[in-house]
Amino acid sequence: MGIYNIEHGYRKNKRWSHIIYAALLLAVGIYLVGNIYGNSQQQAQTAAAQLMSQPSSVPPAGGQPAKITAPLPWPDYGQAAYGAVDEGVLAQSTEKTEPVPIASLAKLITALAVLKQKPLAPGEQGPAITLSEEDVTLYREYVAKSGTVVPVQAGGQITQYQALQATLLRSANNMSDTLVRWAFGSMEEYNTYANEMLDELGLTDTIVADASGYSPLTKSTASDMVNIGLLYMQNPLLREIALQPEATIPFAGVVTNYNALINQDGVTGLKVGYTDEARNTFLVADIRGVNQDEISVAAVLGAHSMPTAMKDAKRLLKTGNAGHKLLTKKQP
Repeated sequence: MGIYNIEHGYRKNKRWSHIIYAALLLAVGIYLVGNIYGNSQQQAQTAAAQLMSQPSSVPPAGGQPAKITAPLPWPDYGQAAYGAVDEGVLAQSTEKTEPVPIASLAKLITALAVLKQKPLAPGEQGPAITLSEEDVTLYREYVAKSGTVVPVQAGGQITQYQALQATLLRSANNMSDTLVRWAFGSMEEYNTYANEMLDELGLTDTIVADASGYSPLTKSTASDMVNIGLLYMQNPLLREIALQPEATIPFAGVVTNYNALINQDGVTGLKVGYTDEARNTFLVADIRGVNQDEISVAAVLGAHSMPTAMKDAKRLLKTGNAGHKLLTKKQP
């Protein structure tokens, strides 16, 4: 299985990595205008007292389409969906959808499960994770498969927070595996925990078979991914990470947020993904309101290219917001 582009394009040659990033930035640049959208850590910390690990449930999928007053621009491929906080999925591209591979969008599930098991508030680094030879082996295995990685060193340490940054911003497959083995003891225990968590949330069309999304057996639907994105953005620590343009990771140095190419014009990229089976997947959010508690999310699965996925997801999000009666009424 070949892996490619900004989601799985990492190589040990950093110069080649920078060339890839620059080329992709140019490719999507025509779609991106405006100023970088930010969120203060103080606001996230204020919300942390009420939103610690994650909400206990999500609204039923399907939502109330009557609240969308404008036709939505559905892509002519794959699956797509749009939803808002407290309401869940308001519209999806097709009535009946089957779970499909989601690539690294699975890492959002990984982060939610890890923080449910090992809660962490904004401003906290969490425990130090001591890396082992097993973690070095994981790194080498993903390099051999051309998967996205961050370098590790046996005997070295990385904090829980840094491991989440590496998993979510760099989309490091090896670090997502390291993180769940630390939090749950084994991949098998993680898979069981994550699937039970999803069942409790009512997200029954999502199946977790690994922590990274590299496996084509990890599947979901655009509708479930919208609900997962809404849960993700209601967690103050994960929202803080989503808004970071870069992070400093032990043994890797400064890494770029692969999802942030679209972090402009009031839009926040949550996760890019690519595998041969999933093709290009993208999840994007908009945050509004004085307390930054008015959140909408759009998901696109199965795009032919990442620039297409980003363009279509942003357009879907913006159109959905403009036609959403409740969101529109709240605007000044």
